Amino acid sequence: MSGDNLPANVALNDAEYREKLRSLFSFYGDELQELIELATVESNGVRPKNIENEIYSAFHHIYRSIFRNDLKASCKDIEDAQNSHLLRVQYDAYKIALNASLNRIDKILYDYEFLLIDSDFRAIMPNAVDKFQLIQTARKEIKEAYLNAKQCERTGNRQDAVANYNLAVEKIPELSKIMDDIENDKCFKVAIISIKKKEEREKAQLKITKKWTYISLIAAVTSILTLIFNVWSNSESNKMNKNIDTLPTIEKVIP
Repeated sequence: MSGDNLPANVALNDAEYREKLRSLFSFYGDELQELIELATVESNGVRPKNIENEIYSAFHHIYRSIFRNDLKASCKDIEDAQNSHLLRVQYDAYKIALNASLNRIDKILYDYEFLLIDSDFRAIMPNAVDKFQLIQTARKEIKEAYLNAKQCERTGNRQDAVANYNLAVEKIPELSKIMDDIENDKCFKVAIISIKKKEEREKAQLKITKKWTYISLIAAVTSILTLIFNVWSNSESNKMNKNIDTLPTIEKVIP
């Protein structure tokens, strides 16, 4: 690489520029493509908008780098595309995939906690406790690696951030299979339906209980206010009668 203000397209003839370009596309293919697909799956098959925007910005840098007359600026464009926009794609894709998995894990654990209280459920699914503990342990490990990755990201330690994100994401496929097996289990489905119906009945009963509590409270307050008014009214009436009794007698004088 040498000099500035070179003719357009000369960047493609420069060995250092081509190496930077090769490194960028290698990074995209080796580290991002599968991760972006995972984030898209976790977003119901729709590629997240923030990822699309960062990819667009990265390829705009690439386009601009090819047609610049400044070779140094062209190389800087490639560096910015990879170390800024595509790095952001990587971090965002990790977070989308991990957040979705953690939400799913929390839901499974929430349902399981209710089911494990029932001895009948434990009887028909004897390995339920083991699976519950396995998911709990995996969640703790994912959460720990996730938090470490975010801390490294904040301090600019890219290598350790990516390593910890990878550590967390690598646990997702095996754990997802376990959760799939649980959710597809007929006994689990029936138990969950029973729980939902029970919760609905309890909510309806609670609503009725609150309604009658409010009615009773209003009736009690009304009774108290009525009693206070009656006591006050009687007191005022007694005062008035007493005042009338103490008035001086006026005798009519007949001439």
